[in-house]
This record gives sequence, structure tokens and C-alpha cells, in this order.
Amino acid sequence: MQVVSGLLRRVPWIFARSRRSASYLVLVVLVATLASVHIWGSPNKRSYLRRNVLEPVIVPSRTDLLEARIGKRSFKSTRDYSRIPFFRKQDITAYVFNTEDIVYEDCAEVQYNNLIESHVEDSDVQIDLAKVRQMLISKSDYWHKLFTASDEEQWSVNHVVRKRWFAFGTSAVWYPEGDCYLVYTRVIYSDAGIKDKPNISVVYAQAYDKDWNELIGKKFNYYDVKMPEYVQEELDSLWGFIADLQCEEYKNNPEQYNRCSKENQPRIKETQLRINEIEAHYSITYPTVLDIDFIVHGLFSGPEDPRAFLMGAPGKIQEPILVFNMQATEHRRMHSFRPHRRNNALIEYSRTDGELRNQEKNWAPFFHYRQDEKIDFPDEQIYFIHDFTPMNVLRCSLFDGSCVVAFDEEPAKKDKLSLIRGGTQYIRFPSIIPEVKDWQMWVGFAKSHIPPCGCGGNFYRPQLSLLVESEGKYHLEFLTPTLDFGIDVLNWSGDGSKCDGHNVLNPNTISNWEVVGQDEATGLYEDYLTLTISEADIKSSFVTVRGVLNYVLGVYGKKEIKDTYNVDSKTLEVNKFTASCIGVSAQLFCKEYGESH
Repeated sequence: MQVVSGLLRRVPWIFARSRRSASYLVLVVLVATLASVHIWGSPNKRSYLRRNVLEPVIVPSRTDLLEARIGKRSFKSTRDYSRIPFFRKQDITAYVFNTEDIVYEDCAEVQYNNLIESHVEDSDVQIDLAKVRQMLISKSDYWHKLFTASDEEQWSVNHVVRKRWFAFGTSAVWYPEGDCYLVYTRVIYSDAGIKDKPNISVVYAQAYDKDWNELIGKKFNYYDVKMPEYVQEELDSLWGFIADLQCEEYKNNPEQYNRCSKENQPRIKETQLRINEIEAHYSITYPTVLDIDFIVHGLFSGPEDPRAFLMGAPGKIQEPILVFNMQATEHRRMHSFRPHRRNNALIEYSRTDGELRNQEKNWAPFFHYRQDEKIDFPDEQIYFIHDFTPMNVLRCSLFDGSCVVAFDEEPAKKDKLSLIRGGTQYIRFPSIIPEVKDWQMWVGFAKSHIPPCGCGGNFYRPQLSLLVESEGKYHLEFLTPTLDFGIDVLNWSGDGSKCDGHNVLNPNTISNWEVVGQDEATGLYEDYLTLTISEADIKSSFVTVRGVLNYVLGVYGKKEIKDTYNVDSKTLEVNKFTASCIGVSAQLFCKEYGESH
């Protein structure tokens, strides 16, 4: 009603300044009436218009999201989704947790089905491993020794790369500030030539435009370092020096121009190197190997399973952050790294109110989008799902990595279910969607980890899920046992799709999620979510998923979800029953997939 009240405040001024006051009053009332209709719509179809990202629209309950109408407007999308040739429809099964009374006789009681459409991009992410190798071995003699072996001296570079270098686990995120995708890939060197026995892992960073063309030389200034004026003046002088060496005065004389260019090339190259060295103190240039410090422990050194996403709310400053596991002094620990920061970029996470396991990995990160006034520096807090069932959430400081338990559903239960593990980050709904009073909601992809079940060794698949929080209590609203987007997953040896070795389809990162329209009559959204996935620790691809928002919200129309979440014996009983249904369904899918492959 802000539009209406703003107009009415002008009424006295209108009467004072014009004899045609009656006409103005009619105009004001008419505009106010139209604004009211536009904002609120009919009683059954409320239109929730977000005036700006800093002033969110709030609806009373989660079920009210089904009736929300976002109005007709021009939607700006990062991609032209109409160019995608086709989408594959799938009827996806999920199982809900926080349901009304059930009798525990049949998993159909907690089963939810709806449609999702997906398109797997034809091209996978390509990494020039010879280029990455050269970047590393040219750093210093020490780095050269780390990434070479004596028997490689007689080999060609192509042979070394083919036998001992691997790239997989690509994680990409759309970066509005740069109008590009930031893409981070794990690159490993194994002197044994075995991809799951690496000596060292590093993270290779690239930038791509919206059509997936690589941007060479893309620069971003560090958030926490400002270039002094005198340094900028020095850079301007060096660029001017290079400009003077371009031999422009000889352009009409090809022979003299070529001679001059050849003579000046060494000085140009030397000056360009000096410029790069200066700028490296104040900016990062893509592509590059991220400067992440690690301890050399023999095998399995360096960052593993990097997951990239943005921190910061829409409309505010957003910056990329990576979460990964890495061997610390004694144990494997979770870390984060902010590539667009110069200071305190690398953080190791630890518990201040308890112990961590010897090996920590697969934490699922997310950020609160409503500040808790009881917490100091809420913008510098990151949250992790440490365990899914029973739910255990950690709140950690981005200053020093200290973590405390934010929520533990069953503190006494130590044998956490290993079927569900962290996959992507969890992200809030697109900003055009109303928020729900007293609730926070996030969507993410966990991953199922199933022991031998009929398809080779361990079996991994993405799992779509909805995470919610209210009054400090977190839970999954639903979880799909498996998702494969219709992919015949590459086998572990990389020579087909027959089940042998491990069968791995991992979700890496939600790159982007946006709404481009809504059907006013049905309320169904046209939304697109871009997901990066990896197959067999060999191939990384992008999947565009359409209809995630309708799938997520549809659960409130098809299932009886409780208005509150109470951590009591009855709730835990329902959760265990749902988890058992997920396990049975995932095992059955694995068996059937094995029979067909």
C-alpha cells in the first residue's frame, strides 16, 4: 500500500494549488483503486510484488506460496532458455518428513510425486591440463619437484598429462558483478596414474560468458585491498610505455614496422610481466590456479571436492566462496577459500563446543538470509548441514573458522545415517518469490551413497531436497532418493556405461536459479536451475532443470505438512520411517539400474 499512501499525502497540496481539485481527487482515487487491485488481486489469487530486494514481501504461511502471483513484468534472465532444444520430463518421487499423522504401513503415506524437466548440455567442461601443469611447475623449483617424477624426464608433455593428470568435479556459479560464470575445477597429479590416489590436488579457476565461451584475462579486484593512487599512476605510466613501443610511426612501411616490432617485443614482454606482478597484489586474473596453501602429506594433499557459490544477499555485494575438504596437520578438515580476497582468504573449520571426526567432508553449506540479532557479525556466519538424518547443523565464523552446534535433532545418537551426504550448497528461493513469516527455506542437492547394491561398487546419485528453518529448528521437508536426469552414467573406467567399479553421478554446485515467468491462471512458474554434475570423477557437465520451483512448492498442495516442527519422539519416529523409505527406494533404483547396465 506504499503507492497508495504516497499519493494520498499529496492531496492537500493538490487542493491548495489548483481550482480543479475535484478532478485531481477523482484521479487520485482512481489511481489508488487500480494500485490496490494490482497489488492484491482477487481474494483467491494474491499478487505479491517485491518493491526491491531489501524490502521482501512476507506471506503468512508456506501454503500461501501456492496462491502467490508475482504480476506481469519483464524478467531479465542470464541466458536465452528458448535456445535449449528440448527438455526431458520425469515423474520424480520424493518422501516427506514433517507430515501429519501416519500409520507406518506403507511408504505411499509419505510419498510425493511431481514432474521435473531437464536438459543435459552436450559439451562437458574442458581443461587444458598441459597449461595447468606448466603454470604449476614454473612457479619454483620446489613446485617443479612436487608435480614431476624422475621417470617423466623422457616422456613428452602430452604423454605425462594423459597418464598422470586428471580434472573433474567442476563447480560453476553465475557471478552478477562480472556478468560471467566463475568455474572452479579440481585438478590432480598422481605419479601412480590412478585418479583416486592423487599426490596433490589444486583448484583451477576459469571465467566463462553466458554462452560458455572462456574469458581469457578476466580480472577482478580484491574486495579487501584498494590500489593506492601512486600505484595506479605507475601502471598508467607502464601502459603508456607499452603504447610508445607499438611502432605506430612505421605502419605505412611494413619492413620497418616488422623490424621495429621485433626489436621492441622483449621490452614489451618484460613490461607486461611487471604490470602483471603489480596488479596481482590488487586483483585476480582468470584463468589461474588458486593460491591455496596446503601441507604436503604424501598422498591426498591439497584441496579436494571444491564447491563454489556466492555469499551475500541479492542487491548487496556478492562474492564467490569455495568450500572443500583438505588434510590439515593431523586430520582431514573442512575449509573455505574466498578467491577475491587477499587477506584471511583461507579458513579451516573447527568445533569450539565439541569434537569433530578424524575425517570430515561432505558438509552442505548455506547462509541465513534473515539476521539473528543474538549473533555477533551475522553477515560473517556460514552454516553447514553436518549430518542429514538425524539433522545436525553447525554455525561457523568466517573470521576464524570456529563452529558451534546450531541445531542437533538427536544429540545422543552417534551413528548418523551415511546414506545421505552433502552435495551442492543450499540456496534460497529466487528473490522474486515471497518469503514466509518466521520461516527460512532453501533448496539443494544432497547425494545418496549406497554400498554395493547391484551396480558395481559404491553407487552415488543426486537427491533434490528442501531445507527449512523456524525458531532455530532445521529439518528437511522432503528428499528424493535418487535423480539421474536420464543419464547413462559413465563407468569408473571411463569406457562406457556398464556397471563396473564405482558408479558415480555427483551434484557439485547450483550455478544459478531464476524465474522468467508465471502463468497467472495456474500460478505455475517458469523457472530454470543450472546444476553442475560430475560422472565417474572424469567428466563434468551442466544440467538445466526446469520446474524445480513448482516441484518444491507443490508438496504443500499434495501432502499434509505440519505448520510447526517439534523435536519429539513422534516426529523422530516419522523421520526414521521416511528415511527407511528413502533407503529402500534408493536400493531398488540401484538394483534396477544395475540390471539394465
